[in-house]
Amino acid sequence: MAYYDRIKTPRIFLENALTRQAVSFATLQQSENWECAASRWGIQHLFACRVICKQPSDILPLLADRVYPGCEDGLHECINNLIQGPRDSAATLKRMAEIQIVHAYERESLGYVWAALAPLLKSERVDFHTSTSERRVRERRQPERQDYVSSAGFQISSSPPDMADTASSAPSSIEYTEGPSAPLVEDYTVRFLSCLIRCVLNYSQPLTKSKPFIQYHDERLAYAFGTNTEKGFKAIDDGGVQIEQEENSQVALVEAKRSFQDIRDGSPTVSDELLAQIVGEALAARVSKTERVSENNIVSIVAVKYYIKFFHFSITEEFVHQFRTLAPTDENPDMATYMQLDSTGWFDMRGKAGRKYFVRHLLGLIGWANDAVIKGNIQDLENLEDFMDTE
Repeated sequence: MAYYDRIKTPRIFLENALTRQAVSFATLQQSENWECAASRWGIQHLFACRVICKQPSDILPLLADRVYPGCEDGLHECINNLIQGPRDSAATLKRMAEIQIVHAYERESLGYVWAALAPLLKSERVDFHTSTSERRVRERRQPERQDYVSSAGFQISSSPPDMADTASSAPSSIEYTEGPSAPLVEDYTVRFLSCLIRCVLNYSQPLTKSKPFIQYHDERLAYAFGTNTEKGFKAIDDGGVQIEQEENSQVALVEAKRSFQDIRDGSPTVSDELLAQIVGEALAARVSKTERVSENNIVSIVAVKYYIKFFHFSITEEFVHQFRTLAPTDENPDMATYMQLDSTGWFDMRGKAGRKYFVRHLLGLIGWANDAVIKGNIQDLENLEDFMDTE
């Protein structure tokens, strides 16, 4: 079982740390095999960073007061058209050239969004067969509200849902087999995600807005930390969301992958390698001299093809100044000594329900960032130069 699915409490953390004989962050840094690139981190770094993964939910708790049914109503028509999805089926989109898609959806201003989706649909290779255990199609209760998307028991559909499906449709239980992915698929994923985010940002903020605009940035930003006496670490994101002002402030990091690295019984999960990478990115962003919307809260948006998941890392200054010397194998019930992680389920951008929840979370991020500007909470991290000095 993946770390993400297993390590939910300090007790479970301790039990697994003892089994694996996990060591502290400082011990890893002093070893000959220390990896300074977060993209090469693994499960040992998750224990060293003392990560606790809370149960995923349909609404990111950080944005719970901003994400609700109807929060997307009354905005630009382009937002509603994005939620409704393309008129053409996935099979049709795969056969269309970009120029055809752009002109077909010119009126909705969404041609480039669906043109960016098409290569990801083409990259699919699916085996239509049931597992050897002949799993029965699991039955699900009808959602209590029309917009509800359950993250429990989510499985990747083996065939694309109708592009104009309803919010209450459930994913298929037919087994999914991940096909070989060309390196370009990751670039396609970044392009598609950037188009989705740009659509929401550009059509949900009024042109007369008095606050700074929130925008998507394509530039891959590097975050690094190190001292003259200790081995450091670094991470590079795949883009992100920021507040546009004299000193741009980070709202969310973006990370894209070409395929799921861990699929068990047809259900995708967050692999140890992916989790370690985004943990490293969040930690590097937290301790680097990067201006951000919030000092203690790092949001990451992770995309795997057309599946999108939101992560929220709570990394307090108290944690930053003590975690690296704490041994994972020592019992410690104090939650301040752990990096606590909240996340959503996977939102499928081929379906209306997934797109609706994606839009709502982007709107929530905009509201969160706007409030930070109003309250003057934008953080400049000059005071973290002594991060490594925890003795």
